[in-house]
Amino acid sequence: MAAIKPVQSLYYRRRLNPAEAAVYDALLGGVLSGQSFAQAESLRGLDLNRIILAIQHDHPETFYWNPSGAQYNVYGAGAQVTYRIDLNYYYPLKELPARQKRVARSVENLLRGAENYAPFDRMVHLHDALALSISYGGEENKPFHYYTLEGPLAEGVGVCGGIARAYKYLMNLAGMSCMVVHGKATNPTGKPELHAWNIVHVDGHCHHVDVTWDDNNDSYLSHAYLALSDEEIGSNHWPVHDYPLPPCSTSRCPLPVARDIPQLAEALMAQFKLKQAVTEVRLKDMPWEGAVVWQKLRNHCWIGRKGRACNAVKAWGYNPVNHVIAFHWK
Repeated sequence: MAAIKPVQSLYYRRRLNPAEAAVYDALLGGVLSGQSFAQAESLRGLDLNRIILAIQHDHPETFYWNPSGAQYNVYGAGAQVTYRIDLNYYYPLKELPARQKRVARSVENLLRGAENYAPFDRMVHLHDALALSISYGGEENKPFHYYTLEGPLAEGVGVCGGIARAYKYLMNLAGMSCMVVHGKATNPTGKPELHAWNIVHVDGHCHHVDVTWDDNNDSYLSHAYLALSDEEIGSNHWPVHDYPLPPCSTSRCPLPVARDIPQLAEALMAQFKLKQAVTEVRLKDMPWEGAVVWQKLRNHCWIGRKGRACNAVKAWGYNPVNHVIAFHWK
């Protein structure tokens, strides 16, 4: 198979007006060349934080840049005014080559063999490879690099923002269009919290992908948030943007869907044949009744091959946020 050509996904730059895009380019150029400031012709009426966020989402490779509290100075007068925006970094730039090398080693490992997959399967492969290589950094006082691609890729630990940026970076290097989405999501306790995930363009369609929520920290690898539509992700994720996102009108999530007990039994039987460690089934338009559902399922499958499938389940669990029931096989 031919070598993969990396692509750039600059969705956020394309949303900027010409004046904002000029500042974006000046800032990005300064950061990539390790300058102490960037010069812009005008900042009048512009939201500098919006421009900075666009760069962070479009260019996760600028993980060493610390844009928090960005300051600028005005020089000149009248038509000769220029703006100098201070550029700060998380650590001395002399450390950057070693840090970039650690990231590059991880990227090389994760991308190995990606060219052998068709586009959709490549998206799944990189979702799985990244999820299996990381743990969620949930402790308080998280280090800054958990929020950038450096944490997930160089140390195998990150939070949603860093994981989403790492996935975008991998996907773009693998020749696939991918963007970071920021917003809110309902956590398993039912509380909305800030969150980030991705939208991937593949085979002519856009899909939501949330590697963070599919990573269960060594419990098992989930596909519950892989290739979802707007309707599906919208049950517990809400983008917060001041311009439209690409519509994700179709779903290619690999999870089987069950609307009643017979369909759940058929899905369980089909997955039983695959001999995987865990089977996930999404319940749709089917009320959750706790252990009653499991009892109804066993009653439905009490004889024959479906009965053997039920007997092979050693544990099961239900996620009320995404309506997915997971069966762990013996």
